[in-house]
Amino acid sequence: MRHLILLLATTSLAPPPAFAQNADDADPTAADSDEDAIIIEAERPRGSVFLDVEPEEVLDARDIQATGATSIAELLQAIEPQTQSNRGRGGGRPILLVNGRRISGFRELRDLPPEAIERVDILAEDVALAYGYAADQRVVNFVLRERFLATTVQLEGEAATDGGREQGEVDVDWLVLRDNTRTTVSLDYEPAGSLREDERDIVLQPIDTIEGDIDPRPFRTLIGRSELYRLNGTHQRPMPGNMSATVNLQLQQTENESLFGPAIGTLEVPGTNPFAPVAGIDSIVRRDLGLDPLGRDTKARSAGLSAILNSGPGDWRWSITADGNLSDSVTYTDRGPDLATAQAALDALDPSFDPFGALAADPLSPRNRAESETRTFGLDGVLSGKVGPANVTLRT
Repeated sequence: MRHLILLLATTSLAPPPAFAQNADDADPTAADSDEDAIIIEAERPRGSVFLDVEPEEVLDARDIQATGATSIAELLQAIEPQTQSNRGRGGGRPILLVNGRRISGFRELRDLPPEAIERVDILAEDVALAYGYAADQRVVNFVLRERFLATTVQLEGEAATDGGREQGEVDVDWLVLRDNTRTTVSLDYEPAGSLREDERDIVLQPIDTIEGDIDPRPFRTLIGRSELYRLNGTHQRPMPGNMSATVNLQLQQTENESLFGPAIGTLEVPGTNPFAPVAGIDSIVRRDLGLDPLGRDTKARSAGLSAILNSGPGDWRWSITADGNLSDSVTYTDRGPDLATAQAALDALDPSFDPFGALAADPLSPRNRAESETRTFGLDGVLSGKVGPANVTLRT
């Protein structure tokens, strides 16, 4: 859209020089000079929103670099004071656009390096209405460079000063901007070690067993071990009719492991059993069977596919967004040693079974298994344009 600026030129009202002049010698065009017009036509900056509004603030590449951000999330955090809204609920993330168009979701932007951004337009809340959102959030429009190629590798590591809980991140990103197309591929790996109770000032009573007192703290975790694997890819390209299509796919898997104590077996010795510590009095015998600590293992997987089709410039604009997600998780929880056979021998007063002697290495009881699966799908469309002097936006 072009702006028309009309400047009217006016003649000077100063008196003419003091010399004779005939009326017939006056410039015949002087009377029309105040009707001359200068028309200046200017195009919108590339990637601007389609509305006839000016951004409240514009950040260029130098401003973006000055924030020190290494990701879109960090950049949004750095400019949060400028993007916060005083309307409605406030405090939420602003509406995000790319080159003046809606996006399929934040996954599409998350792996973009700030160096690929040419400028950032921050617009008022009213602009959100034209894109199908409530006018209680500001709009942030990321305008990307026309051509850009980057392969980045980011390594991070951290550890607690008191020991334990080492964690890190390996992030490999590939981005290509060329011929109005955008392709990003990102691989993430985030391991994190466990934090056990004996690594902090946790006080617990030892567990009394026949084999000796056992300190349970090394076998209990305050924070479990975890690993995350993620693959995220986005491809955007122009379509016939000056339309634009974007597809995003993300695959993710997380694994978590926590410990909640040593594998201690408990036997009830009847008072009538020949091996009862005190004849006639039932007693409890705890045994350390030398098995692995009891724990809980969880594996979760998810897949998300989203796509958006944006119309080209025109009196009416539309966009269609589709999003589907599938996730499942499986959790295994240890139940402790299986001493059913030994307990049955004690209850039967079997004189050949000594609860204080060597025990067969009974396996753990079958683990409890819990699983869940979730499927979601969403589809929405936005149509916006002008009806007379009013802007109209319809969303389904």
